[in-house]
Amino acid sequence: MKTIALILGLTLIAGGVIAQPPPTNLHATHDGEGTVLLTWNAPGFNGPSSMSGLVEWPTTLDERLNWTPPDPDQLLQQWENLQNSTDELDDLAFYFVYRNGSPIEIVYETSFEDHLPQTGTYIYTVTAFHDEGESEHTPEVAVTWYEQVNFAIDEDFEDGDIPIGWTVEATIASYTWHVGAAPFAHQNEFPTNVMFVDSDGAGSGPHLQERLILPNFDFSLATFVELEYSWFMTEYIEEHCYVQYRVDGGDWQTIADYSEDGYGLDVVHDLTIELVGESDADISFYYDDLDNWGYYFGIDDVEVRRDAVQEDPVVLDVIGMATTIQPSGGVVGFDLHITSQINQTFNDLWFWSNITLPNGSETANIIQRQFNLTPFMDVSYLYLQQEVPPEAPAGDYSYKVYVGQSLQNALLEDSFTFTKLGAANEMDEFVFDPSEWELHGLTQLISDETAVILPSEYALEAAWPNPFNAMTTLTLQLPENAPVTVTAYNVMGREVAMLVDNVLPAGSHEVVFDARDLASGVYFVRADVPDQFSGVQKLVLMK
Repeated sequence: MKTIALILGLTLIAGGVIAQPPPTNLHATHDGEGTVLLTWNAPGFNGPSSMSGLVEWPTTLDERLNWTPPDPDQLLQQWENLQNSTDELDDLAFYFVYRNGSPIEIVYETSFEDHLPQTGTYIYTVTAFHDEGESEHTPEVAVTWYEQVNFAIDEDFEDGDIPIGWTVEATIASYTWHVGAAPFAHQNEFPTNVMFVDSDGAGSGPHLQERLILPNFDFSLATFVELEYSWFMTEYIEEHCYVQYRVDGGDWQTIADYSEDGYGLDVVHDLTIELVGESDADISFYYDDLDNWGYYFGIDDVEVRRDAVQEDPVVLDVIGMATTIQPSGGVVGFDLHITSQINQTFNDLWFWSNITLPNGSETANIIQRQFNLTPFMDVSYLYLQQEVPPEAPAGDYSYKVYVGQSLQNALLEDSFTFTKLGAANEMDEFVFDPSEWELHGLTQLISDETAVILPSEYALEAAWPNPFNAMTTLTLQLPENAPVTVTAYNVMGREVAMLVDNVLPAGSHEVVFDARDLASGVYFVRADVPDQFSGVQKLVLMK
C-alpha cells in the first residue's frame, strides 16, 4: 500500500511529511445548459534530493506515462530505510470538489460532472485528501451560466465547405486552410471533417503564414463573449498556430499559442473583457511554420457565444383601429408609440407618415415632425384620427409611419392597412389633395423631457455605459413607495459597495456605481425590494 502511495506522488522531506501538494491543471468546461465538467491532474511528486537512496520519481503526467518503475529490490530497500527513519508516507485517499467555497462532492477520479442549480457565476477549486489531511486548494476557475445564449458562430465543418463569411489570407493556396478529412497521422482521432492547414506537402521551402478569419462581429450590445473550439496538432520541427482577436481593424492580439502535440483538445476562452462593447471585432486562427518544415494544425466545433440579442434601442409601434371606411368617407383611428429601450439620448430624430394608395402610388407626407428621445422615454399618441375623403378610390390602403435621423433615411418603419368600400364620385384619375386628408389628435408637444408616468412594474434597467470606466448608471423603476437596497458584488460574491439602502418614492431612480477604487473585472449589481422584487445586472469594469 505504501508503494502505491509513492507512485501516486506524495511530497516528502527528511525528518517527516510536509503539507501535501494540491491537484494541478484544474479545468472547467460548461455546455451552456448548466452542466460543468471539471478535470484535473493528480498531485505531483517531488522527491527531495536531501534523502539519499531515493529514486527519481516522475513529476508530470508525461513522465508518469513513460516511467519505468525502479527495481523491486531497490524499492524494498528504500522502503525499509524509510520505515527505520521518522518519515511517514501517506496514502492519497480522495479529492474534495468545492463550489463557491463549500465542498460539494468527494471524488475518487480526476474528473467530476456538476449540474448547476441555477444561472449565475460559480467558482471551483479541488483539494487532495491524504492520511495526514487535506492539501491546499487548486487555483480557482470560474464558470458563468447565462440565462440566454446566442451562437454567433456554431460550425462543425460537416458540409465540407469553408463557411460563408469566413476569410482565408493565404501564402500558398495549395497548402492554406481547407475543410476535409484529415490526411495525416492520428486521423482516426479526428471527426469526419475539420478545418486544417496541411503544411507537410509544402516542404521546407516556403514560409507559410496562413490566416483564417471568422466573420466580423458586433458585440456592442453583448454582456459576455466566449470562444470555444477543438484543436489538433502534430509538431514536426517547430511550428505555431496563434488564436487572435482585433478590434476596429487594429493589431492582432494573441489569445493562445499552440506549438506541440494535441488531439481533439477542447478549449474555451472568455473574451468578455476584450470584446464586449466592440462593434467591429474579428477573431482569427493564424498558422506560421517559422520557415520550418511543418506538419499540420486543425480545428473543429468552433463556437462564438454571446448573450441573446438584446432589445432594439428604439421601438416604433403603430396600431390601426376602425379600419373600414364607407364610400362616403370617414375617419381611420390609430395609436402611435415611439419608445426608447436603452440609456441613451437620441437628438434631432424625425418621424413622418404617408399613405400607399390602392394603385400603389404614395402620397406626400401626412405627419412630419422632429424631436429628441431621452433614455427610456415613451412617446405615445392615442387614437389619432385620419380623415379619408369621399373622393378617395375604393380598395386597400397602407398607412406607413417612419422614424429616422433624416426624412431621407428611415431607420424604423411600421404600418397598418385600411379598406375603403367605394368612392362617392367615380373619377378617371384620383388626385391627392393634402387639405382633404387632415390628421386630428396630434397635439402633444414632443420634447426632450420625459413625462412623469409611474412605472407599471418593478425593474432594474441595464447600466449605461457597460462596459464602463470608473462610473456607470443604472435605472431602478418603482411602481410604489418601497424600501430598497442596491448592492454591488464582485465575481466571488463579496460585497464591494452599498449603492442604496433607503425608502424611495414611486417612480424612476438613477443609481450611480462609482468603481474608481476597484480593479478591472466583472461585477454584479443587485436591487432588492423585500417580498416584491429582486433584479441583477452584470457589469464589466475596464480601466
